[in-house]
This record gives sequence, structure tokens and C-alpha cells, in this order.
Amino acid sequence: MDRDTIRRMDPELYQEKLEKAVMDDVSCILNINKGHSSVLHAGQSIDDMAMRVVKEGKQAVSSFYNAESLIGNLQDAVYFEAENITNWITSDRIDFKKPIDKFAAAHS
Repeated sequence: MDRDTIRRMDPELYQEKLEKAVMDDVSCILNINKGHSSVLHAGQSIDDMAMRVVKEGKQAVSSFYNAESLIGNLQDAVYFEAENITNWITSDRIDFKKPIDKFAAAHS
């Protein structure tokens, strides 16, 4: 689905599709082209992560214990935050400059 189609979609329908998609096929949120894959985020040792920080110039990296914990945590996070994700996706993204601040404010 392209961005314009999503923005025109009824928010409740989008949220329903998002919740179903993440439980049916978690690969829909594991964007391999942008590095969000189980190869980079599951089962990495401290040395592997330190090497990524140095080689890729990253400020921080993370890893789950294994692919199963990665999948379960991603599914839970997206499912339980589906309403907030839907509100963000279907709104004017320009208003969403600091996702961490907005998330923290919503949960404080």
C-alpha cells in the first residue's frame, strides 16, 4: 500500500489491518532493505555490536537474544501501540518531529 492510500484510509480500518498483519506475518515490519532484519537485530554478541558501532559510525545498536524474542517483542509492541501508530501514520507527519518526546508524553 502506498502512503497516499494509507492516509486516505479510515483510521479504524488501518488499525485493524495493522494488528492483523503484524500477527499474521511479522516480516511486514522487518524491512530488510533498511536494515530492520533479524540478521542485524537478533543473536548479536557484544563484540558484534561494538564492531557495528565502530564500522557503521552508529551512536548505539541493539540485539534481541534470538529471532523468537525479536519477533514476539515486535508483535507485542506494534499490536499494543497500534492506535498510536495509526494516529501517527494517518496524521500530518510534519507535526511529528520528535517521536520519542511524543511517545514519552503520551505514556507519562
